[in-house]
Amino acid sequence: MFASKLTFPLDLLTHPTRWLKTSLEGFWQGSSELARYLDFLLREVDPALSHTESVARVIDVIQETPQCRSFVLRPPKRWQQFKAGQYINVGLQVDGQWLHRNYSLSTSPQEFAASRLLRITVSAVTGGVVSNALLNTLQIGDTLPISPALGDFTLADENAEHALFIGAGSGITPLMSMLESRLQSHPDAALRLLYCVRNEAHLIFAERLRALRQRHPNFYCTIHFSDADGPLSAEHIEVALTTQTHTPAAQQPIYLCGPAGFMTHARAILEALGVPAQHIQQEHFATARVPYTEQSAQGAEARVFFGYSGKSIRSNGRQTLLELAELAGLRPKSGCRQGICHQCSCARGTGPLLNISTGQMIPADQQTVQACIALPLGDLHLPQA
Repeated sequence: MFASKLTFPLDLLTHPTRWLKTSLEGFWQGSSELARYLDFLLREVDPALSHTESVARVIDVIQETPQCRSFVLRPPKRWQQFKAGQYINVGLQVDGQWLHRNYSLSTSPQEFAASRLLRITVSAVTGGVVSNALLNTLQIGDTLPISPALGDFTLADENAEHALFIGAGSGITPLMSMLESRLQSHPDAALRLLYCVRNEAHLIFAERLRALRQRHPNFYCTIHFSDADGPLSAEHIEVALTTQTHTPAAQQPIYLCGPAGFMTHARAILEALGVPAQHIQQEHFATARVPYTEQSAQGAEARVFFGYSGKSIRSNGRQTLLELAELAGLRPKSGCRQGICHQCSCARGTGPLLNISTGQMIPADQQTVQACIALPLGDLHLPQA
């Protein structure tokens, strides 16, 4: 007779999913199929447990205006810091298809460092599939795949004592992050905001702006209600440029964000007032577009085979490898979707591929590709997908 004693880690008994996730750390850096399968199981239990995807959980929903909400998100611990003004790419499944859009962070980096919470602010858009779906369906406790922080619309000079911020509508989102960040680090900075909205019902962040004005006497905020005040004019911008500063217009940093037509209009006024183009920073979201040419038309008869999952899908000559994988019901890792961050890099597989950012064919012996800018031009086999 002999006695045996079986012991278990305490975490296995009290927090089994956390124990499993921690125990698998050694697998994630390799290409172990076991690790991939176990990560799949973890995602089925709770998407936020995934180690291969960056998934955030909705902690709170704030009604900013009747047509606008802020979603407070808790990203995974490995999610990195960001700069004021940057955005993240958010994924949402709509009618069985994964769609992605960019949303500016309306949180300051200091707030994130203290709370580890992010905030995106979403407004209803006519015909806006993802934005409207977020507003209509996203609730506390839901999860969203998110990218790392992206974009170069950030404060050009962290120590500038004077700066003018001009925004319209939901364009206030990145500007709010910039303003709060700058005033938290330099409370006496003479910052000015010219914010254009239709009327008071469309005023986003009213309470946050009021709090900034109360805490920072040098912060000058003008709300331009276009229904009552008319279109934004050169006079309105000139007043904002000269209030509470002796710095000439030509030497001031300007941050501009809003609808494309508004930014074009405001930029033309600024340049006419003597502000050099290089002193004007503005936000824009660029997405790689598939050019429809005789070359890309070859992909209309292509079929992509995802060997690991056993799925396949036919191409129409206009969708990237990343988009096709999502249409096939897969959840490939992605980030900027612009060919910049390399988050979507995957094994090349066998078959003709076009790099839509360069217009060049991807060499057959190249080992990996960026799925967001790779266009199939014929049958493509991806054994690892």
